[in-house]
Amino acid sequence: MSKVLILDRIQENLRKKFAAFADGFRERLRAVSLELSTVEGPLEEQQRQIESIQTRIPALSEALEDVEAAEAECIAAKVEENDYTVFTCQDLEFELELVVQSIAKKISFIDNQAYIFFLPSAVLFLTEVVTDRVAQHE
Repeated sequence: MSKVLILDRIQENLRKKFAAFADGFRERLRAVSLELSTVEGPLEEQQRQIESIQTRIPALSEALEDVEAAEAECIAAKVEENDYTVFTCQDLEFELELVVQSIAKKISFIDNQAYIFFLPSAVLFLTEVVTDRVAQHE
């Protein structure tokens, strides 16, 4: 077998390996995005759901490292094109960052809603406390 044929096979295997990692990562990321978009219910339940989703981000970051390693192998073997996937590491990093930002925004939204929800009760409580204290000093 000639060196060129061996190199072609190595490059082809690396293309397939990268595509499998990239496409698998994208599917996991899509599942998290879909789950994020279906968060609903009372604020406490939404918060619990978001926290559960957020715990999956470190595993996604580790999976992205596997994609990056596969990409590095392709670069080292001078693989220039990959017909097995449309994704690049840069695409996947960007998409992961979007998911992380979406989680942060959802957490902020829930926190703001909780603040707005509990603020009138807190104001009423504080008003009653102040009124009681004033009445005690009169």
